[in-house]
Amino acid sequence: MADVVVDAAAEPVVEVDDVERLVVEADVVDDAVEDDVVAVSSLLSLSATQRQTASAATTAATSASTTSTFGSTVRRVLSSASMPVSNTPHRGASIT
Repeated sequence: MADVVVDAAAEPVVEVDDVERLVVEADVVDDAVEDDVVAVSSLLSLSATQRQTASAATTAATSASTTSTFGSTVRRVLSSASMPVSNTPHRGASIT
């Protein structure tokens, strides 16, 4: 069996700055994980009614956003075709 010789004057493999940086990075990751755990815990603690309400609100917001985006796109396409469109939000919107 070979003897292991340790040179006491040799440079350390890991610098102190590297260790300090790793500790700071680990703290940041730990904080992020804690935030995620809190968020998931609060979602899990919602009652079934609250979850349904949140889901309905999300669906309504998505639908409103999609409708608004569609309307904006139609107005943009028509205006680019030199056909100004009234901003009337009901059926029978007039094209002037």
